[in-house]
Amino acid sequence: MIPHCLPWPATNEKRNVRAVLASRRLVRGHFLDKVKVSLERMCGGHVALVSSGTAGLHLALIRAGVKPGEPINVPALTYIGTINPILLCGAVPVFRDIEPDTWGLAAGWPERTLPAHLYGARCRADAEVEDACEALGAWSLRGRFGVLSFNQNKIVTAGGGGAVVCRDKADADWIQSTVDDHRAPGTAYVWTEMGHPYFMTNLQAAILDAQLDDLPTIMRRKRAIAMRYTAAFPQINWLVNLTAWQPVGLAPVPAAELVRRCQAAGVEVRHVWPCLPDLPLFRDHGDGAFPVARNVAKYGISLPCSPQLTPKDQGIVIRTVNKILAELKNSVV
Repeated sequence: MIPHCLPWPATNEKRNVRAVLASRRLVRGHFLDKVKVSLERMCGGHVALVSSGTAGLHLALIRAGVKPGEPINVPALTYIGTINPILLCGAVPVFRDIEPDTWGLAAGWPERTLPAHLYGARCRADAEVEDACEALGAWSLRGRFGVLSFNQNKIVTAGGGGAVVCRDKADADWIQSTVDDHRAPGTAYVWTEMGHPYFMTNLQAAILDAQLDDLPTIMRRKRAIAMRYTAAFPQINWLVNLTAWQPVGLAPVPAAELVRRCQAAGVEVRHVWPCLPDLPLFRDHGDGAFPVARNVAKYGISLPCSPQLTPKDQGIVIRTVNKILAELKNSVV
């Protein structure tokens, strides 16, 4: 099976991990500081490191003052991690349809909104809190908080972890304090308010530090892969994204059978995110009119895009997908 997306084997990963293991400082250590400095330089703002993108969104929403029962506009097509932090706050997600060219929310919502920048593309919505978990390298802070993820399939990874990029240092300090359970400075067992132990470990940061060093190489390779796909599949309506984190687009046939046949042939083509309000969990949220999100969910596909994908294997992907697309098109005719 040609896999969909494997993490990049960063140049200094093993060296960094060995250093952490030798120090025995698995949880707290200097790699956390290195990563924080790197992300602040890359994204602007002030950075707090957390255990996941979901954790980061949860803390950003708490700090932003989200109240139980408060409605929050969200895109109908996104990963569940955009929605769970809203539910954790006791707030109510209100699904809105997406724009066809960005797969994200339009600008101009008067109510509180949580936009998601998907697949390395930027949506037009501005908000106090932004889900930028899939947009490292294509995104810069516009609101008060922007949240990144370093899960296994992201453009760089620590096997987990996330970051909250904050406009104000006071917000970053509060988030960093809450992941340390709001421990009073200089004390061992004195806490000042309820915290959330959403911390990134020094071991994760060691891997992430090496990944960030290689980010220009990763992005260069991913863009080359995406350009070859674009040339090979003019029949796919590609989402234009800046990082080519995942080459995604609308196939000329429904995705379900295409994905099934490709995977049976040894090529891990994947579906894109579902239209969440069509799931039983969320049927009572939103106005029910999501034609763009439903179309993307029906026809959207994501092709194998590991940065270490070889030209030979990409050629196999191209031939396999084109062959199956032709078969499906002929079966319809």
